Order: sequence, then structure tokens, then C-alpha cells
Amino acid sequence: MLFFELVIDASGHGTDDARYHVYKDGWWTEVNPGRKQVLARQMQAAGSIRDPFDLGEGPLPLPIGQKASRVLARFEVRLGEKPDDIVLHGITDPHVLHLEPRAGTPAAEDIESIDLLYDRETLLPVGLLVIDRTGDRTTAWLRKPRAAVDDTVFAGRAGEARTLIERAGTDSAWTVDRKPLPTPVTETDGGGS
Repeated sequence: MLFFELVIDASGHGTDDARYHVYKDGWWTEVNPGRKQVLARQMQAAGSIRDPFDLGEGPLPLPIGQKASRVLARFEVRLGEKPDDIVLHGITDPHVLHLEPRAGTPAAEDIESIDLLYDRETLLPVGLLVIDRTGDRTTAWLRKPRAAVDDTVFAGRAGEARTLIERAGTDSAWTVDRKPLPTPVTETDGGGS
């Protein structure tokens, strides 16, 4: 589960419009308490082994639990410089890995580069910048990463998100938008009887 306290749009304007992002059982759910809105999107079919956080694959690529061999097979990786980005301005002296997708990989179709920023002391990820082929940028500053957490952290934020999702299901003031994966279209022989 991810919890965003601040969202900054493409123009650099920020809002403290807190949002929860929950990924469970193939569904990515965004809960926006300020707008009383729940958006749920099915990202993969039940039983799929795809990881929506895979670098270059999901909506927010986080370098957590990624095998080095998998990353190196899909990206050219080198040490980089801290990107000049308003969102990442507050991160001081990070280690930076600059990744460029290898030709023929799924990420190469859409992504130009990914910069991953790590805290020098803890080596935890603290930021990322994804630049796609159109020049659009996705930037995240992970201000309070933790390596080891106990159940109380998840019970707190996850419990809040679960309570809001349950409330949205029964409170008419909330909007719920739930979209499953499209049903595969099967071809018919076109013949009649």
C-alpha cells in the first residue's frame, strides 16, 4: 500500500490532497478522501504472476524486490546525476541509477529513461523520475521510506484505506468507479443455421 500526502501536477502546483493506493489480488485502487472518490482498476487477471511495480511495467515503477539480473536484462544501467526536477529538489545528495530500456523490451516501447534515487545512508529508494517517449514525466519523492515495518504501520494506513473503501460502498456521497479487465472477444464462425 502507498499513501501520498502531497500530489504535484505537471505545472509544479502541489496539493495536500491525500490519497491511498492499494494493490491487492490484481486490483489497483486509489482512494481520494478529499473528493470522496474510489477508483479501482483491474491490472491483471487472477493468478497472473505479472508485478505491477516492475520497472517499466506498472503505473509507478518502484525498485523494491527487483532481481538485479532481471533489471540488467531489460535495462542499460549506469550511475547518474540527480535530475533537475521540482519534486526531487528536496532530496539531498542521493545515489542515482539511470536506466534506459534495452531495445525489444516492453519498457522500450514507452519509456525513454528511469532515474532511481537512493538515500546514501540507508540505501532505501527516496525518489524516481520516469520520462516516457512523448516527454511526459512521472516523478515521485518517497519522503519517509522504511526498510522494516511492523504490522501497526499497515494496520494504521491500510486500516484507514479499508475503512474508506467500505464507507464508499454504502455512502451515496462517495463515487466508486470500478473497471475490470475487458472480457476477451471470441471469434465466431459467422455461420448461421
